[in-house]
Amino acid sequence: MPVVIKTSDLRSNDALQVLLSSDQVLPVPSIANDIAEALPWMLEVDNFPLSFAYKAVLWHLYRVCDWQSEHHISPYDAHFKISLIVADRILWKAFRPVIFSEAMDLIQLYLMERWGEKIMFAGFKNILSDVCGVIFHNYCVDLLPASISLFYQMIRE
Repeated sequence: MPVVIKTSDLRSNDALQVLLSSDQVLPVPSIANDIAEALPWMLEVDNFPLSFAYKAVLWHLYRVCDWQSEHHISPYDAHFKISLIVADRILWKAFRPVIFSEAMDLIQLYLMERWGEKIMFAGFKNILSDVCGVIFHNYCVDLLPASISLFYQMIRE
């Protein structure tokens, strides 16, 4: 599993250079920094059900950083693609499956109309909050029983 480390936490440029030269570390493109910074936020209790998507965001951020991979995601597409992946995970884990296709189409259309090409400058936390809001406001009656109280609490705040 990839791990995100802030360069400011290393306290030494020498340590950063050693890590980068090890071929075990990939730098996050600056345009995707807000995605990396949102990872700890996704795990906060108040941000349920974003925790369902944490691992997927981490793996797809790795694909953004890995320029040589056949599965590379362009940094300019990362916010849009990873937001859809978050929606996918939330819908599968917290909602009845019958709404999945319709909900994914709605979220894709919403992201294109709301953010368009400016999505990479919107802030990943803002985008995820929007995605959760769209899902909840359109499909709250389809929440699975165990998810209702936690998801409602997150959206309300």
